Amino acid sequence: MASFSTRDDGVHRPEYEESRRRLGISEERTWIAETVNGNVAVVAVTAVQPEQVLARLAASDLAVDRWYREQLLALQGFDLTKALSRASPELVLEWHASEYQA
Repeated sequence: MASFSTRDDGVHRPEYEESRRRLGISEERTWIAETVNGNVAVVAVTAVQPEQVLARLAASDLAVDRWYREQLLALQGFDLTKALSRASPELVLEWHASEYQA
């Protein structure tokens, strides 16, 4: 899964940051989780319109976004462009600590 981190080498940083600005992402975190079926990338983003991020990423023509889609397909078998032909993502859980603090 090291391939995901190769674009964060400083050389590609400006292109990556432009991509995230275009996608409306203000924060992104990626973890690699080992499962019985192999490694899985768990990606969490903070965005103004999080439900739009996947559609924008699938349609983006930026080289870094094409690379990201290729990595998802090669490493996870997940074709982002085909996945979006189905219904839009459905938010099933949202929690904010600030709502519950006294």
